[in-house]
Amino acid sequence: MFAEIDLHGLTWAEAVETFVSFYNGRVKNGNKSEIVVIHGYGSSGKGGVLRERFRSFFTRNDNSLDFIPGENHLSKNPGQTIVYPKKLLPDLSEMLCEEILDFCCIAKSVSKICGKFRRHGDAKVLTAIRELERSKALKIVSKGALKQYKSV
Repeated sequence: MFAEIDLHGLTWAEAVETFVSFYNGRVKNGNKSEIVVIHGYGSSGKGGVLRERFRSFFTRNDNSLDFIPGENHLSKNPGQTIVYPKKLLPDLSEMLCEEILDFCCIAKSVSKICGKFRRHGDAKVLTAIRELERSKALKIVSKGALKQYKSV
C-alpha cells in the first residue's frame, strides 16, 4: 500500500524536514512501499521551487531511494514525484553539509554561508563548514584579503 505526503505551502526547509522524518519513520518500521510526494507543479510555468528542489534532492540521494517524476508515471501529474525507498536517508545535519556544498559551487564567504543557512544557527553552520573543510569537500580560495569556500 502506498503512502502520500502533501508538502504544499511549506518552505523548502520545512518540506525537506517533514519528508525526511516521514520517509525515515516508514523505512525504520520496515515499510518500503512507494511514497507519493505532492509538491505542486509551480503555477509560474517553470516548475515549482519544491518540485525542482526535491527532484535534485532525490537525485543526490539515489543510493537511498529511486524516484519517478509524476509526469513520467501513470498519473501524468507534474505536481508529484513517486519515491521508492531503499534505505534510510541521511539525517538533517548531513543534509546541511550537502546544501552548503551545493551553495558553494561558486566561492562564498563564511558570512554569506551563515546568512544563507541561518535557520540552522551559526554554530551548526560553522561546524558543518569545518567538517567539510576537514573532509576536503570544501577548499579555501582567496579573493584579495577575503577568505572564501568553494566546493570541490
